[in-house]
Order: sequence, then C-alpha cells, then structure tokens
Amino acid sequence: MLGPLHGIPVLIKDNIDTGDRMQTTAGSFALAGAPAPRDSTVAANLRAGGAVILGKTTCRNGRTSAPSPPSADGPGAAPDAQPVRDRPQPLRLQRRLRRGASANFAAVSLGTETDGSIVCPGNANGVVGIKPTVGLTSRAGVVPISHIQDTVGPHGRTVADAAAALA
Repeated sequence: MLGPLHGIPVLIKDNIDTGDRMQTTAGSFALAGAPAPRDSTVAANLRAGGAVILGKTTCRNGRTSAPSPPSADGPGAAPDAQPVRDRPQPLRLQRRLRRGASANFAAVSLGTETDGSIVCPGNANGVVGIKPTVGLTSRAGVVPISHIQDTVGPHGRTVADAAAALA
C-alpha cells in the first residue's frame, strides 16, 4: 500500500535526527561527526508515509547572538526574488529550507520554529509555512532552542502540499 507522501522529495532542517548517514549538527561543530542512531519521530512518520528525505539543510546555531555566517548560496531569497540582506533575522535563518521548496528541489521541507522561523520566511520566499501549535508535532529527536516554544512544521509550494506534510 502506498502512503500519502509516496515518492515525494522532502528536505529537513539539520536539527531533526535521521537514522542514516546524514548528520544532525544543529549548526554546532560539537555535534558534527556522529550520525543519529535512529530517526526522529517526524522523520520516521515521513518515511512511513512514503516520503523520500533527500537531505538536510544547514542550520544556524540559535544559541548565539553572533550574526549568521556568510552563506555560499547567497543572501537568501526565493530563487526569483531580490536579495533580502536587509530583512530581519527570522526571514533569513532558515532560507535554505524554503528555497528548496520554492525552487522545486523538493515538494516540501520541514523546519522548526521558536519565534518566526516558519511563518515569517514563507512570504519572503513565496511558499506556505504552517506553524503547528506547540505539542501537535513530536519533538522527539529534534535539537531544540527552547524546550517550551519549539515546534516542527512544513513549508510547501501550496497549502495542500504543506498540509499533507503536516498530516
């Protein structure tokens, strides 16, 4: 039996564990070099639904007040938009996730939000971001910034795509 996401390519943020050779560094050199022993609950649910996790997107370590490091992939915007260097930080932090969905590299992507990292950038990149109520999605196997605020949510090209990933 095929799952609802059968064959759908997905990108996930680098603070979400996958039990494969991909590392979960959460933007920290301290976590580099040791892949997670098993999938996070959300990664396991994606795979059970038939999704294909193509890869992980880089993650800035949110525990520092230092500015984001320079990015080899440019200033961060939708592939067809103007640069967003002067936009507030929440619009830039997870740009690779939304750019992947916006450029059709993947149908959906999963990110995490503490304060604006899912919903704010959706507008900047022309994708739909859904921030679930805290506790709706599992955080087991997710490296958090805040244990009481973080939630995992999708970005997609359409509301239907994002809703399917959330379900």
